[in-house]
Amino acid sequence: MIDTARRRTLGGASSRSGVELPGTRRNGSNGQHGNGTNGAGTFGTTTGRVEFEHVRETILPTDRRSWRVKRAFDILVSGVCLVLLSPVLLAAAIGVRLTSRGPIIFRQPRVGVGGHVFTMYKFRTYPVDHVDDKWSRDHDECPLAFGRFLRRASLDELPQLFNVLRGDMSIVGPRPERLQFARQLTAEVPDYVDRHRVPGGITGAAQVEGLWGPCNVAERVRFDNRYIDDWSLWGDVVILLRTAGAVLRKGVT
Repeated sequence: MIDTARRRTLGGASSRSGVELPGTRRNGSNGQHGNGTNGAGTFGTTTGRVEFEHVRETILPTDRRSWRVKRAFDILVSGVCLVLLSPVLLAAAIGVRLTSRGPIIFRQPRVGVGGHVFTMYKFRTYPVDHVDDKWSRDHDECPLAFGRFLRRASLDELPQLFNVLRGDMSIVGPRPERLQFARQLTAEVPDYVDRHRVPGGITGAAQVEGLWGPCNVAERVRFDNRYIDDWSLWGDVVILLRTAGAVLRKGVT
């Protein structure tokens, strides 16, 4: 495994409407980025892509035939879960509607595979005038009682099954980050951009290790990149089993 200064674009050319990250510069009239900080690039503001520096020179899991099995698994699991959990989804939707004014579903731009920016779905747990200016918030900070319940039980994440079905996300993978924080972390954390080599997930290797919310971001990035480098279908199964155990323990406590 080596890093290379050679430019490589994941998923194609970067979007012209992209936001330039700190530590990059433009060379010549063609608008290409020159050498900057490790992992610098450009995130699209809507459906754009990101151009990376120092991307790991390796065969991506998405290039393997077994990745098609993972995608089929994602479609099967997300579809089955949406059917089986439809009463829970309906109850959560009704609860959001009855306890606060505003839309039931919260839509938020997130950075996915190859730097694509997609819309991630969650049940709304905060008032509509809430300003999302903090990287992580404790559940108790939520002013809505029903919102706190959804967040503590992780039920607010269930609409992301639609993202998985659409192909925006996978069941297992690095958690996709919000655009403004992805830009910041790209400039500050080495190898952060390498997390975008595969689709983001509802759960992931870092999450089952307790690395979510206010945590050591460099350590989280290390687990995410190790997951990608060593990816296997069995590894996904193990992460799912550990996630199920963590959810059950949370429900008991």
